[in-house]
Amino acid sequence: MKGIRLLVALLLVAQASLLRAQSARVVLDSIRARPDTVQIKTCRRFADRFVDQGQFDAADSVMQRALELATQNGKPGVLGKVYRSLGYVAKQQEEYARALTYFQRAITLQRRANNHEEISALLVMIGHIYERIGDEVNRGKYYQAGLAEARRYRLVEAEADALSNLANFNDNPAHRAESLAYSAKALQLYKQINDDWGYHVLLLNRAITQKNAGQLNESERAYRECLRWADKVNEPAIKDHVYINLPNTLLLLNRLAEAKRYAKLGLERAPHSSEPINIHKEAYDVLTRIAEKEGDYRQALAYHRQYALFRDSVQTAEKSKQLIDAETRYQTAQKQARISQLATDNERQKRQLWALVGGTALLLLLVGILYGQYRIIRKTNAQLADTNRVVSENNAQISKQADQLKTLMQELHHRVKNNLSIISSLLRLQSSRLQDKGAAQAVLDGQLRVEAMALIHHRLYQGTDVSRLNMQDYIGELAHELMRAYDFMPDAVDLERNVMPLQLDVDVAIPVGLILNELLTNAFKYAYHSVERPYLLIDFSTVNDGADTEGQLALRLIVQDNGPGIDTQLWGRGNSFGHRLIVSLSRQLGGTISVDSQRGTRFELFIPASEIWNRYNTKLTAL
Repeated sequence: MKGIRLLVALLLVAQASLLRAQSARVVLDSIRARPDTVQIKTCRRFADRFVDQGQFDAADSVMQRALELATQNGKPGVLGKVYRSLGYVAKQQEEYARALTYFQRAITLQRRANNHEEISALLVMIGHIYERIGDEVNRGKYYQAGLAEARRYRLVEAEADALSNLANFNDNPAHRAESLAYSAKALQLYKQINDDWGYHVLLLNRAITQKNAGQLNESERAYRECLRWADKVNEPAIKDHVYINLPNTLLLLNRLAEAKRYAKLGLERAPHSSEPINIHKEAYDVLTRIAEKEGDYRQALAYHRQYALFRDSVQTAEKSKQLIDAETRYQTAQKQARISQLATDNERQKRQLWALVGGTALLLLLVGILYGQYRIIRKTNAQLADTNRVVSENNAQISKQADQLKTLMQELHHRVKNNLSIISSLLRLQSSRLQDKGAAQAVLDGQLRVEAMALIHHRLYQGTDVSRLNMQDYIGELAHELMRAYDFMPDAVDLERNVMPLQLDVDVAIPVGLILNELLTNAFKYAYHSVERPYLLIDFSTVNDGADTEGQLALRLIVQDNGPGIDTQLWGRGNSFGHRLIVSLSRQLGGTISVDSQRGTRFELFIPASEIWNRYNTKLTAL
């Protein structure tokens, strides 16, 4: 009877998984009588559909049938395509190691089949996986390998796809010219093979790159060509992206009325688009900047509040999706493990039953001993169950309290960031009403200091660690925000950033961030008036200060420009608010600030390891 009860439990636990696989079974039953090659193609097609619907169990089921048939088929090209689909399913489940294994097997099989178009596509897909895990070196390497494969065998469509991916890969200030060259060549190839969809999607991305590169007229022409084609063939997705991106170019061209019109068209279409929240966010962002440029700061503040609302909605949706996906994978793994364990237990019970039937005589002899052991085991199991229950309840309570504390800290940082954003907006509005330029500039400087602190709280509530800040991301974002505030285009400044990926305690990060804000503001305000090509170095790293600190590392911040320099003696006796703030924050950190003016102006902040350890109980190491 015990073995039967275990079998029933096994069936009940498996029932949920069988229901989830019902759609897969319907597909497999409907094609069972068809030829193997037809079954394989159908399984691959339905696997893609199941993945799009989030039915990963069903996708795995049909792909296991396809793998079985392709293995029996024996043709390397057919089996290679099955492994490609298996890799795609694994990638969408974020099982990147398994996806890479499948893609590599597919490449080996396609080389045996001399299917070079498949090989080129697989190399690019491997590049996509490295993009997901943030490995930019391998991402670029595999895109280049896919391009080399396509060019070697003169595969025009594969070459166009590889070039399109390389254009996106290189879309950054350091390689923007390469990105434009790649996209120009890819557009020629798409036109050659009459791939209108690929051509106009790439043209839309190229328009964004041209805007970032300062090629504003070319960017506008590209957007309008995309819009004409989308109207002609009725492609609403292309229209939506033109409506929310074209205003950025028109804003830079100072054509504010047109920019506003297209942004509002984007808002009108947002409820009918596939990405309504994201389109609302982008549209309100550009409308905020248009209103600021028109001097309508009240309307700008209203738009900014709408932007912040939709931006937070996007972030919340992304985090919710990640949590749901993780929970789904966890529950599936738990249920599969339980089914396997129950099957093992049931088999063991069957063997025990046969042993009992065969040894009835021995059982009669040992029944007294077994009865005593049974009572001991029962008592021990009851004690273990009570202990496990208490431990589980304690662990659950601790986990709940930790989650509540983290949520409260994130909400605190979120509210602080929002309050600082409102203060920043009020300061910007106040500065516009001041007649005294010196007073207006002082208010704007204060606004930038508030934004520097708001940026810290913004990153803290977005991150997983609510008490430590990733300085590499923060410094990069602060530098670009200040460049934009002082009307410096990103590609007009030679910005050199040597920033280690350090996680700093918030009590250290805030003073360092404010000091860096003052030094960068000083450079953008005074250093480049007579400089043909501005240069700015930001170096933030750990160093060994030579003290007996048991391997602990000190902090060093360097900011250097190529301006005419300053009088270091006068700076040392300076009495401006910025000077007093830098000196005061340096002392607060237990550090020293020095300035050199031999080649431009070079500020260096040094915080000894002993100060970091004693004040904040933090040991810095290079990550």
